[in-house]
Order: sequence, then C-alpha cells, then structure tokens
Amino acid sequence: MQYQHETLLGDWRRYSRDRLLTQPQSALLPPLLPARSWMVDLFTLCGPTGSLEHGLDHLRHRSRATLRCEIDDTARRRRLPSWAGRLADGEPEWLDHLDSAIRATHQAAVAPYWSRVKAHLRAEHSTLGRLMLSSGVERMLAALHPRARWDSSVLHLPAAYDQEIHLQGRGLLIAYSVYCWPFAVPVYDGDDDGVPPRLFVPAARDLLTLNQITALSPPDEGTLGALIGHTRAALLYAMADGHATTSDLARRVGVSLASMSQHTAVLRGAGLISTRRTGMAVHHALTPLGHHVLEEQTR
Repeated sequence: MQYQHETLLGDWRRYSRDRLLTQPQSALLPPLLPARSWMVDLFTLCGPTGSLEHGLDHLRHRSRATLRCEIDDTARRRRLPSWAGRLADGEPEWLDHLDSAIRATHQAAVAPYWSRVKAHLRAEHSTLGRLMLSSGVERMLAALHPRARWDSSVLHLPAAYDQEIHLQGRGLLIAYSVYCWPFAVPVYDGDDDGVPPRLFVPAARDLLTLNQITALSPPDEGTLGALIGHTRAALLYAMADGHATTSDLARRVGVSLASMSQHTAVLRGAGLISTRRTGMAVHHALTPLGHHVLEEQTR
C-alpha cells in the first residue's frame, strides 16, 4: 500500500513547519537534510548517545577528517551549499551555527512530543526484551517489524531499496525511530572499522499508531503555560532531554539572561527543576516532579 508524502506524520509536519518559521536559526538544516535526497548523516556525526546535549558534544569533538569524509560523501551525490565546506573544515563558527540549528529544530519538532515518543519507545523496548528472554534472539529479531522474517540466520526486512549487509561478527545496533516509516533503514559505514552497522526500525506498527504519537494537539506549552506561564512552560520542555545551562536555555527559549534567574527561581521553588553550579556554568535539570508534570500533558 502506498501513502502520500504528506499523509505520513501529516499533523506533525504542519505543526513543526509553523514552529520552525519562528526559529530562523533552524534554516541551516534543510540544505543538509532534504526530504527526498541524500542527507548528511548526523547520526554518524553525533553518535548513539542518550541525550541531545551529549550528541552535540560528540559532534563538536569529531575529527576534521570525519567531518570532511561525511560532507564529501554527500557532496559526491548532490550539490551542497558553499558553506558546507567550512563545516567540513570544522570551523568553530560554523559548528556553532549547526549546533544552534539542531537545537532550534529539536525544540520545534521533537521536544513537544518527546514525553509521548519516549513512553512509546520504552513500551516497545520492554516488549522486545521480554520476548527475547522468553523465546530467544531469533524470535525477537523476527518481531522487529510486521514484515520481518528470520530465515537460516538471515534477517529480512522491508526497506526502500535492496541491500545486503554482512555483519562479519561486528554485531548490529538496533534503534527504534518514530520518524522512519514504513521501512527499516540500514546504515553501514564500510570504512569505519569497529563500528557496527545500525538498523533503524519504525517504532509504530501501523499508520494509526504513528499519527497518534504525533497528533496535531501535542503535549506543548498550552495547558501548562496557562498554569505557570508560557515562558516557564517552554523552559521545562527545553529541559526535557537533559540538563542545560542558563545561557543554553535563554538561547533556546528566546529570553534574556537577565530574566532567566527569576524564571528558574520560580521553577526551582515549585520543585520542578534542580540547579547546580559547575565552575562558571549553572546547570538546570528537571526533577522527578518536573518530568511527571510534562508526562501528564500527554494523557
């Protein structure tokens, strides 16, 4: 069955598009990540990490050779803007621009849904874990996708194009993704010794589930904002993926550093965030109560 491009994640696309119009710094990403062409592999550059902050930190510490290899590989397949060469050279100014673009896009298109997405991913991981313990690895692999098939030590999965990947004892990193559907997406860096191939598997088993996870009325600042103020609600969502410094939060939410101390003091006094100082930086993070408040918005 074929689906129109706008049908998949339709509400999410419309909502995120409107939000991105208010985040001009995000404009750096579309030339690198076009919808229907070869993309710069940010997953390779950021690595498999547990949070946005760690991923961006890995990106900043990538060697110039790794950056150049990824940008050049994309440039051989399609035309890139001239400034992509400065990214490939690891120029700090352009790495700052890329950092800001990723943060702005995350804030507009991922953070409002993250509690709901995370709950779904945890449920899927739990289901597969129980299946592996009760029935073995082969049964778990066969359950990765409705059309997955395990046959004579070979895992068959539907993909957008034919490809064979021989693991050769290197293992396989499997990652669920809400944003790849309906096909699995294999990624294999043949020249990167020691790095296992990655397999991105659709987290949603059907289109209905996919659209429920990314419904038009996401867990945004609306209801919460009416209670504690839209700026403070936005600050909570900005911390949903991990701790952040005062300057990070000010940049993401678009408020002055001068007003940040008042907002964070109110949130800290309500028991929604914790604050600690490391050297010259002040880090803020959600408390368990803060996480619970955000998760309640998805119900």
